Amino acid sequence: MTTGQGADRPVGTLPGGTTGEAGDTASVVRSEERARVAFPVRVRSRVRLVKRVVTEEVTHTFTLRREVLRVEEEPADGADAELAWDAPLGDGQAADDFEIVLHAEQLVTSTTVVPVERVRVSTRVVTSDVLVSTDLRREQVAVEHVEAMEQDRPVQPSTAPRGTARADTPEAPAGP
Repeated sequence: MTTGQGADRPVGTLPGGTTGEAGDTASVVRSEERARVAFPVRVRSRVRLVKRVVTEEVTHTFTLRREVLRVEEEPADGADAELAWDAPLGDGQAADDFEIVLHAEQLVTSTTVVPVERVRVSTRVVTSDVLVSTDLRREQVAVEHVEAMEQDRPVQPSTAPRGTARADTPEAPAGP
């Protein structure tokens, strides 16, 4: 039995293992490549939120109050004035001395930490379109009709010179 070129089955045998008799059917599975795209998630970058303390010099003006002693002298020339010809002058140890306590505001600085701002960090997903191009291969199926006589007839080498046809081959020109 003769085998076909590149096939491991006899000529005239269909791919399903059957011969080409009437009523037999044959099928071929056609395959093609499909593009698959995966979306693995990878670490793009790391972000660290860091707080640091910055010292700055601040200058403010505050008003401080204090008490001062004010002495008011009134002239004794008025109608209420009595002449005191016999009044002695004090010797510096008089009982008329007063002691007055004067007060002043004092500036006391202190610092306190108060919340002034809340910083919130979040992420969001940004989408972008990416064009992907690839070559895909696919199988094509074609039905070729082969005459049974040509397939069963053994191939005979031609001895005729090139350019001439043999009389027993179908390509031979018909004679007059």
